[in-house]
Amino acid sequence: PRRWLMSRGKPVFDGKGHVSSYIGIVVDITDRKLADLRIKESERNYRILLENLLAGVIVYTPDWIVKFRNRSAARIIGNICEQIEGKNFLESNCSFIREDGSPLLPDEHPVFLSSISKKPVSDVVFGMAGPGTTPIIWLLASAYPVVNDDEQLEQIVVTFIDITARKQAEDARRESEIEKSTILESTAEMFVYYDLDLRVRWMNKAAKEIVKPEFQPVTGLHCHEIWHNSKTPCQNCPVISARDTGIPQTAEKTTADGKIWFLRGYPVKDGQGNLIGVFEFIQDSTDQRMAQRALEESEQRFRATFNTVSVGIGVA
Repeated sequence: PRRWLMSRGKPVFDGKGHVSSYIGIVVDITDRKLADLRIKESERNYRILLENLLAGVIVYTPDWIVKFRNRSAARIIGNICEQIEGKNFLESNCSFIREDGSPLLPDEHPVFLSSISKKPVSDVVFGMAGPGTTPIIWLLASAYPVVNDDEQLEQIVVTFIDITARKQAEDARRESEIEKSTILESTAEMFVYYDLDLRVRWMNKAAKEIVKPEFQPVTGLHCHEIWHNSKTPCQNCPVISARDTGIPQTAEKTTADGKIWFLRGYPVKDGQGNLIGVFEFIQDSTDQRMAQRALEESEQRFRATFNTVSVGIGVA
């Protein structure tokens, strides 16, 4: 097998200053050379791996200066990389932002937290933007400290992925939910959302106003408990029918106080079509039903009077 040798030599001079001989030393450094080659190969493979990861990777020195970034880091944060290359992250003109839009303080950055604690910091969400009107890029980042045998920090490795699209979708959904909630809270009609066990998960302001104080708060109570003070489900309940059939159901109920209620139950399904709850629409239709009954009674009296008169009545 091939051997690696290291040689050293020096001349030996006589009394007249002439070289009389040479002294040479040859040392077998095969093991050390092979170890060096293995380390270089490992470093090469490590760098290839980092360069081909889909996640961005930035390696910082213990004093938070960028010493390496992979291609994905450049792809994800674009020209912002040029702003931080070779600089302490505290000295860059990049802006770091919390999820609520407020500035992310330096001591909240995963690089800082990991370097101080010498422990991994996982799944930190923050925004990053360059100078001017650069769009905010939202990142999900983790930081990992690398320490030597003496527990001295050698570097901090930060990995991150771009979650900008997900963050924008979540913000849009949250805004939509706020708008829907505001609309439902502003209506005179009552809306209640139940889980599949008929427990209240959400109720708008109008519905809460007619619930008796002893049943407040309502979240987690069954619908028959708060509406009828009953331990068992109601018969002919449109909410139960909507849950069991998977299609909207309607009913009309009269309570002990004489009020007449129009009820409609709607099945709620997720994106895969699975039933996840039931939505109930409740409307006080007492005045409408009373007016309708008064009209019907008036028509009946008119017909009775019409049928009992003794003179003929004709319509031309």
